[in-house]
Amino acid sequence: MTNNTHTNIHIHTQTITFTTMRVDIDQANNYNVHNLTDHIHRLHTTIHDLHMTTQDSLSEEQMKESIKSYLTHLQKQNIYKEYSFCLVAHIRSQAKILEFSHRPLRYTQEMYNTGFKLEISPLKIHSTSTAISYKTNNYLDNKIQLSKLACGFHEALRFNENNFLCEGCYSNTFIIDENNHIKTPSLNHGLLSGIMRKKVIDYSKTMGYNIEETNLTMDDLTKAKSVFITNSLMGVMWINEIKEMKNTYEQSPILTKLITTFQPHLLKKE
Repeated sequence: MTNNTHTNIHIHTQTITFTTMRVDIDQANNYNVHNLTDHIHRLHTTIHDLHMTTQDSLSEEQMKESIKSYLTHLQKQNIYKEYSFCLVAHIRSQAKILEFSHRPLRYTQEMYNTGFKLEISPLKIHSTSTAISYKTNNYLDNKIQLSKLACGFHEALRFNENNFLCEGCYSNTFIIDENNHIKTPSLNHGLLSGIMRKKVIDYSKTMGYNIEETNLTMDDLTKAKSVFITNSLMGVMWINEIKEMKNTYEQSPILTKLITTFQPHLLKKE
């Protein structure tokens, strides 16, 4: 006897989007979130683009108040007395509540002095992927790649299926060429439009630097005078070595200026 009854199977996937914010502590022990409005706007845009909202989902203003309230809670606990720290805000499907986690910044003054060492990831990004444009829990490839980094290396660069440079596993990428032109991969190659990426682009234009969003290849990395990466926590980090390249990179005057401008407060308060 044949059973023609069809069973409807509903698979529920829990989408989580998040943003990572740098919090600096001033001399009066005030907690100052860098680029708070930008982070909140990105969260709010993401939950709408990914259809995570309901009628009573959080507004941008409610998100801001939730973050401020949580920071007041941390301040009373007096956990971070001397250093900047990372605050992560998570929001799930239906977007009714922000959840938080926090940790000390892992970046040290020595790292800024000596620079990072990078690898080239064999894992390709697909340039037409929608997921790559959002910060969600769909980060497995990046986590796998980071777990395989050689000892002493900090980040891995990823290319797309057309062999154009996209981004790092947790950062955006820039080069400075032999003509002192700053270049960064175009968004249409498949990468996150990072908040610090935009800050660096806007600042560079204001300073009169030549900056371009363009196609970058392995050959461009080989010929580059300087390479640096960015995210909201570390600001700007210069690269002294890429494992697969034979050359090393310098910290050019333009790069030094960018690092100084966007470097977080790392040292103890006097």
